[in-house]
Amino acid sequence: METLTDTLTTETSPTTAAPAPQAPHEPVASPQEAAGFVREDGSFAPGWTARLPEELGEYRESLGKFKTVGDLAKSYRQLEAWRSGKGTFVPGKDATPEEVASYRKAMGVPDAPEGYRIRPEALPEGMEWNDDRARGVLEIAHRHNIPEAALRELAGWQLQQEQALVRVATESARRDLQEGQRVLKEKWGDQYDANIKLAIQAATVAGVDPRSVPGFADPQTVMAFVNLARRISDDQFVASGRSSALGKGGAAEAREIQTNPDHSLYKRYHGGDTDTVEYVRSLLRQG
Repeated sequence: METLTDTLTTETSPTTAAPAPQAPHEPVASPQEAAGFVREDGSFAPGWTARLPEELGEYRESLGKFKTVGDLAKSYRQLEAWRSGKGTFVPGKDATPEEVASYRKAMGVPDAPEGYRIRPEALPEGMEWNDDRARGVLEIAHRHNIPEAALRELAGWQLQQEQALVRVATESARRDLQEGQRVLKEKWGDQYDANIKLAIQAATVAGVDPRSVPGFADPQTVMAFVNLARRISDDQFVASGRSSALGKGGAAEAREIQTNPDHSLYKRYHGGDTDTVEYVRSLLRQG
């Protein structure tokens, strides 16, 4: 006798197959998006510029750079600000001369590099204005539309930097001079003043201004002049300090010593005399 249990265990129930998984796919624009201009996220639909009316056809390429409605709105806001005088239109590479001129006027950029007025009314002592250097800077500034006020401030900053360098160099030269004086006073003692006068006299005869020779602050250079002066015969040495047969001064005198066998110092120089070699070097430094 068949029981209810037997029936439940022997009968089979129809089963429904599970749906097959679908492969992921790119979102498809809705029919409204496909036929319109903007997607739901605010970005422009592909090819939206092609659906612009013909009277806007020439603007399709430039409008195509906008990816969203927000981008287009920001650009329009900037345009309105410029038109109302509350903003400044920044010209691009395709800007017209009129647009560039309008921008420069608004930003305080002169019409030409010569229009910049950045030269200080008074320069610090010892500093000079170089028109050639300034001309190159002004041309670059004008090419990049740098306002005059900004360039004037940069020029002032550069002037301060150069002043600082001059102060450092001056202080360094002062220390070197003091150290040189200390060394020579220690070596010469009571003969210091007399030897300094002799060195200056020898330099003057050679056509060298001791004040213009950086190396004259070096004790070795000063001693070389003194020793050289002592070796020069009286007929070549003019006590008054005027130029003599000793030479032409500066680099010209140095070359004369190096190349002219008739020069009184030629043999000493080529013989490696320390004082003469140092003397020639000081002439070359003087130029």
